[in-house]
Amino acid sequence: MNNSSFKYLKAVFYGCFSPLDVFLEIFQKKDIEITEEEVRKHMGYQNWDRNQAISKLERFAMLWKEKYGQYPKTKDVDELYADFEPALLSISSKPSV
Repeated sequence: MNNSSFKYLKAVFYGCFSPLDVFLEIFQKKDIEITEEEVRKHMGYQNWDRNQAISKLERFAMLWKEKYGQYPKTKDVDELYADFEPALLSISSKPSV
């Protein structure tokens, strides 16, 4: 594999995993551990919609209720999304090698 092929593959992999990593990170900041499988389950959704879909997963909703005393509400999804966008942009704006 030549150097330009490697750079291309790195960009593809970097772009594919950065949203996944950001989703894991924003939920971790809320002290809620989610799995890659839970995030991937809703691939293809818009980011806000994916946050909402994840918040409706039974396991996630129970973890949220244990942590915050109530099931996730729309305002919680809004807050997750507000954290998501800047985190994603900070990753995607990093120069590739």
